[in-house]
Amino acid sequence: MYSMNRINEYVYSTINRAKTWFNSLTLMQKIGVVCGLIIHTTISLLIIINYQKIIETIVNASGGIRESGTTGVFVFVLLLSLVSFPPLIGFSSLCLIIGIVYGFQGFWIVAITSSIMSTVSLCVFKYQLKGLSRKIIESNENIKLFASVIKDEDTTFMQEIFILILMKLCPLPYSLTNGGLGCVPHLSPIAFFIACTVCSPKYLIQILMGVQLRKIGDDDKNNYKKSIDLAVFIITGLSFATLSMLLYRRLKVKLYQRQQRNELNIDELVDNDNATLSVSVSPPPYSP
Repeated sequence: MYSMNRINEYVYSTINRAKTWFNSLTLMQKIGVVCGLIIHTTISLLIIINYQKIIETIVNASGGIRESGTTGVFVFVLLLSLVSFPPLIGFSSLCLIIGIVYGFQGFWIVAITSSIMSTVSLCVFKYQLKGLSRKIIESNENIKLFASVIKDEDTTFMQEIFILILMKLCPLPYSLTNGGLGCVPHLSPIAFFIACTVCSPKYLIQILMGVQLRKIGDDDKNNYKKSIDLAVFIITGLSFATLSMLLYRRLKVKLYQRQQRNELNIDELVDNDNATLSVSVSPPPYSP
């Protein structure tokens, strides 16, 4: 019962925030948002209705891509490199397609490329585009919360890696995370690279989903086996999303509590310093 109340409160608060945000937009922005939602809904419905044909088309094309050898690998490496830089999107979709084309062997393409290019993206925004990095982090409260913890000068190198690992496991925007962290002054690119490498096994989930999609598009299978593969695909996706959200929600609460404690400690320190200062500068008592 308690959990249901929490869910209801979260849903209502999300709806209220969405209403407040929408009402703050100009007329043209509201029209743009509505048109975008209509287009997104239409495309989603078309994909749901024609998913079998879409999957079969991708599976049929995957054979030719595999046979192209290093050319196909180079194309995917290039695409993964591009989506590592904000504001580009499509990393998860590319992982699915790589899973369809190369199966579990495609994991190494994703793991190596994402770890290297995420670090390259971080360095570009850290040393060349710090102004854009600040804009990214200011526009995303979730990334900003993680960055506020990493900004702490008392955070050690190992603690930094641990926080980054937890951050990479959460469902945060891939490219925005790479670029947004560039404005964190004490963030080590080496720590970021280690965190990306340690978290790379999570991409096996997208690869597995791609493998299941390839099985669904196999013409040699009957509808019963395809239904099982589709169920595995859906369950895998929902399980991964649920676990990621649970981890993110719990971690967000912990980070917020730590941030509040740090602010409280700073306020107490300032008050104590002011009290000490007032005592030290107070005049001595009058003695006749």
